[in-house]
Amino acid sequence: MESQITKEVYTKDMLEVKTTLKEHSEAIEEVKTTLKEHGEAIEEVKEALKQCVTKDVYEKDMAEVKATLKEHSEAIEEVKATLKKHDEEIAEIKVILKEHGEAIAELQKDVKELKDMMKSFQRTMLIVEDAVTNKIPALFDGYSMHQQKQEELENKVDRLNQTVETHSIRIAALETISSNDANRLSKISS
Repeated sequence: MESQITKEVYTKDMLEVKTTLKEHSEAIEEVKTTLKEHGEAIEEVKEALKQCVTKDVYEKDMAEVKATLKEHSEAIEEVKATLKKHDEEIAEIKVILKEHGEAIAELQKDVKELKDMMKSFQRTMLIVEDAVTNKIPALFDGYSMHQQKQEELENKVDRLNQTVETHSIRIAALETISSNDANRLSKISS
């Protein structure tokens, strides 16, 4: 049952990462559209400047265009830096998700092994009980062995539970980072 819950969490986290990636792609497209519009506006200004009769008007307009270009260049650099940071964070998230996927696969393998071991122990106990019905010492030894294995399995399950808790904490932290980045990106886009 625990491996199913872990799969659901993993699936949910992957969906959130894909959604965030889609949002980032949409924001990038918006920036590209804005840059294209600014480029067209600059071409219109250049065309208008060519038609100006006085040198003073031309120089004034060119100074305004250059100032606008400088502002846009700075804004573009900020967006590029933000996108680079997002790319790095997405790469980190992908690595963590890959680790979670590997951990989930390992947990599933361990759970299957534990189930197989439990079935094997149950069969062994039945065989031992049938073979030594009147031999109390043999039964006691079998019980001791079973108890020891049971404790080992419980310890292993406890360790696996701790690993799952650790991964859940990491996922929550990544969700917070992703949410913060989305907020920053929306502020920049505004």
